[in-house]
Amino acid sequence: MMKPILVRAFGRTGTTLLMQLLGTSKETLVPNGYPYESRYLTYFCRMSNLMDDRYPDQTFKDGNVLDFSHNTLGNCPYNFNELTDGDNLRKKLFQGLWNQFSISVNESLDRNYVYYAEKVALELAPRINICIPEVKNIFLVRDPRGELASIMSFNNKRGFNGFGWLDDDTEETFGQRMIETRIQYFNTLLSYGEDNKNIIVLRFEDIVSDLKQTSEKLSKFLGVGLDYRMVEENTKNMSHHMTSKSTIESRDKWKNELKHSTIEMFSKEMEQQLKGFGYV
Repeated sequence: MMKPILVRAFGRTGTTLLMQLLGTSKETLVPNGYPYESRYLTYFCRMSNLMDDRYPDQTFKDGNVLDFSHNTLGNCPYNFNELTDGDNLRKKLFQGLWNQFSISVNESLDRNYVYYAEKVALELAPRINICIPEVKNIFLVRDPRGELASIMSFNNKRGFNGFGWLDDDTEETFGQRMIETRIQYFNTLLSYGEDNKNIIVLRFEDIVSDLKQTSEKLSKFLGVGLDYRMVEENTKNMSHHMTSKSTIESRDKWKNELKHSTIEMFSKEMEQQLKGFGYV
C-alpha cells in the first residue's frame, strides 16, 4: 500500500513548488503533473463515506438504488449499524480501495512507489490519518499578508477570482475572513511538538530562500532522495503560475502591494500567531 503524503495548506503558500520537489523522488507518485490537483486519495475517501447512513441524502433514496439510468450514488439509504459497525466498515472499505489502487498502479506502471503525494482538503486530512497507516503530513505556512498579496496578483493574472474571493469582496473583507481561518490554523500548528515523526511544518519563506535545505530536510523526513536542482531548472516553465519574477522576490511583495490599513489589520489581530512563526 502506498503511504500517503498529505500536503496540508491554503492556496498560494508553496503547494505547487512542494509538489514539484516531491515529484523528483523515484519512490513517490505525484500523478498527472501541474497543477497537481488530481485527487485519487480524496476520491476514494469520499467514496467510502457513501456508506455513512447517519446523514441520509434526501436526493438518493431506496428507489434510486435500482435506477441504472444514472451512474450516481448518494449516502446509503440503509442502516448499516443494524448489521455491523458502520464506521469500521467505512474504514475497511477505504483501506481496501487504497490498497488495491496502490497495487494496480505499481503493477501497471511497473514501479514500486512507496509514497503517493496529494494536496488534500484540510477538513478531510484527519479522516485519512485515522484510516490509512503511516501517513506523512506536510503543513505549509506563509505570512498571511504575503498570501493575500499573492492571491490578489494571481486572480488578476488569470482574469477571474478564486480562493473563495466573492464578487463583492475587497482587500479588507477578504483579508478579514483570512484572519479568522488562519488564526485557528496557525494555533494548531504551533501546538504540535517537534518529535512527531509523521508531521513536518515548513514556512514558504524558508522554502523559496533555500530550496536545497528544504530538500534535505524533507529527504530526511521521508527517507527518500529529492533533487532540488530539477525544480530550479524547471522554474522558467512555471512562469504562468508565478506572480513575481522569482520565488525569492515573492516573499516581501506584500509590503508594497497591500494597503497600510490591511497590513495593520493583520498585524493587530494575528500578532501572537505572526510572532509564533517569526513574521514579526
